[in-house]
Amino acid sequence: MLSRVEYAMPAHMLEAYRIERKTVWNAVDYRHILVLMVKGTCEFLVDGKRYAAEAGDAVFLPAGIQYTRRPLEDRPATFYYLHFEMAAPPREEIASALLAEARNWNGDPLEESPVAVPPALILPTLTHIGDKIEETARKLLDALYDGRTHVRMLADMYLHALLMHITSCALERLLANDKNAAQERIPLKLRSAIAYIHRNYTSQIRLSDMCAACGVSPQHLIRLFKAETGMTPVQYINNYRVSRAQMMIRDNPNLSVKEISYELGFENPHYFSRLFTKILGQTPQSMRSRVAQMESDDRS
Repeated sequence: MLSRVEYAMPAHMLEAYRIERKTVWNAVDYRHILVLMVKGTCEFLVDGKRYAAEAGDAVFLPAGIQYTRRPLEDRPATFYYLHFEMAAPPREEIASALLAEARNWNGDPLEESPVAVPPALILPTLTHIGDKIEETARKLLDALYDGRTHVRMLADMYLHALLMHITSCALERLLANDKNAAQERIPLKLRSAIAYIHRNYTSQIRLSDMCAACGVSPQHLIRLFKAETGMTPVQYINNYRVSRAQMMIRDNPNLSVKEISYELGFENPHYFSRLFTKILGQTPQSMRSRVAQMESDDRS
């Protein structure tokens, strides 16, 4: 289960405390909750699914959702409860886009959540944070109840750090799943050839070198490229180099066309310019001028 929490607007800490329990607890809270596990094990029943949490885990409970917490061993578990709210209202169009693209850990389509929560962060219900979970929680509690406004703000900062860390774990998992799924659709030999190009695009690449790297004949490699990309190997190499040239112009607008062409493995800057224009429909000079103008407008 993935739940969505707004990050574009600040999250605000409301209450936090440390407890030790081995009782069963069933509740609904109008605030978002992060439960940070410090010691022991607990089971959380959330939206019909069970999650076993242990030391170092964080459990996210969206506002308004009913959950049950029960111990998994006959001894108390220790955890921090962090109650917080989000400043922004839900953005339904973003939620719809996320629901269309996101997948849960098993690769199944997400179901609509009954709780309308802002979606700019994507939090797994359960994720592992690590050994420093109690240190962060203690700092958060100390800041929250300090009384001085400038110190109190640290509590929100610690909360944001936790939310960003948990979200990065979720996004890395989603991106890895997407990447693996995409790669599985591409033949292994072609993946090897493309990886060879991406590693060596700044040097002269011969068809024989790619064939040796992935263990196929030139004719077979050409057929693979045409079938999967619609391009020959040479066309793919040129398009990849031009895409890298775009990035270099954007990030380093002061570089000359000659410098960029040499960096990308082109021996003839004029040939590079013609190729760039043919693929993108504009010269490297005109793109560089437009990037420089945009930067000037931004400074103005």
